[in-house]
Amino acid sequence: MKKLGVVNNVLAGKTVAFAHGAKSAINKQVLLERQHATELGFTNDEQGDPRFHGGIQKALHIYPSEHYQVWQQELGDKGVFQSAGAFGENISSSGVTEQSEA
Repeated sequence: MKKLGVVNNVLAGKTVAFAHGAKSAINKQVLLERQHATELGFTNDEQGDPRFHGGIQKALHIYPSEHYQVWQQELGDKGVFQSAGAFGENISSSGVTEQSEA
């Protein structure tokens, strides 16, 4: 079987108050224990606005760790880009990008 990539981190977050009365759960934290996923995502993860996040077609957000270096070059070496979770991802991966072959 061909290896497609590696899961580096699994992340989840809770909904909190955000700007202009909105809610957000973008602040995902790395989880160290085993997680349970359903068709709606990880059972302990929340989404701030269900119109755009969560649900059967948007249950989990995977983001390639390779992209962080690109953002550092583009926007500067900001602390937010030093670890997984800056983009609200549930899964941080290596080796799975838009250029990857399945």
